[in-house]
Amino acid sequence: MKIIVFHVDSQYMSRFYFGGPSPAALARELLANAQYVPVGTFDVEQMDAEDGCEEAYDRSNNPSRMADRMDTFGRVRSLSVGDVVVVDGESFVCAPFGWERL
Repeated sequence: MKIIVFHVDSQYMSRFYFGGPSPAALARELLANAQYVPVGTFDVEQMDAEDGCEEAYDRSNNPSRMADRMDTFGRVRSLSVGDVVVVDGESFVCAPFGWERL
């Protein structure tokens, strides 16, 4: 499975926390306005899409996986709320609690 991680422009991150549209609606709006950049791509064994999102989050945020993080993402910030993960063509936004399908 191919997993691609996109970071939202950091100026928009707080909008995912403080009211307004749902995280999925806001992500769709920001995607349409080119406010995301790809930061890493990697392959994993077959798993369901949400497990793929969790793998991307863990790879980016788990201190014990620093070598994986550096190989995949380099020195960019960790995956956070508002960022998008695409798992085999299926897109999800990292919400304040869990993942929302786009």
